[in-house]
Amino acid sequence: MSRIKDNLKIGGGHLKKGFTLIELLVTLSIFAITTGIVMTSQGKFDNSVLLTNLAYDVAITIRQAQTYGVNNKEFGVNGAFVAYGISFDLATGGDSKRFNLFADTNKDYKFSDLDIALPTFSCPKNSAECVDTYKIKRGSYIKSICAGDSESSCQSVSRLDISFKRPNPEAVILADTGIYLPPTDNRKNYAKIVISSSDNSSLRSIIVTKVGQIYVKNQ
Repeated sequence: MSRIKDNLKIGGGHLKKGFTLIELLVTLSIFAITTGIVMTSQGKFDNSVLLTNLAYDVAITIRQAQTYGVNNKEFGVNGAFVAYGISFDLATGGDSKRFNLFADTNKDYKFSDLDIALPTFSCPKNSAECVDTYKIKRGSYIKSICAGDSESSCQSVSRLDISFKRPNPEAVILADTGIYLPPTDNRKNYAKIVISSSDNSSLRSIIVTKVGQIYVKNQ
């Protein structure tokens, strides 16, 4: 029967063979699966690249605070020389998508004008310390922050202030309610800010040490 069909002539030409319905469905299924895998991998790759860029942006902002503090950048109308720092707040009412660059006019090495509830992600009105506010975009967010004497002893905290003041390039790392008003010294030696992609598929850490080292690390 098959040979009869193969030799059957229609309009002077032989009948041509093609894909059967089953073969077509199998081919389309393979194509769909392959496309899905490629698109998923591409999405994860894009999230990873964006998160790495964000981590370096955060690290550069901390480095900027260090530069301002060590180089004695003037702040305010009277041109005061103060410490500069970065403040993170994940406490109740805080925000996992924003952090602040501040000038320490109160001389307590902490951001005293924290008003995280502002919907515009800008400095609080009439702020005496806020230099700039940075909003984390593309769905990424600050997953956690910790501070301690080392990486192994780094404990989760809800508030972190990292500041720098001339002539010492070392970081003043304060966690939660910790203060640094000599002779009281509650400084930490190590701090870690963990940021996550929107789908939690990628994590990056920004590490700051007391000696002034700032670097990015994969989780």
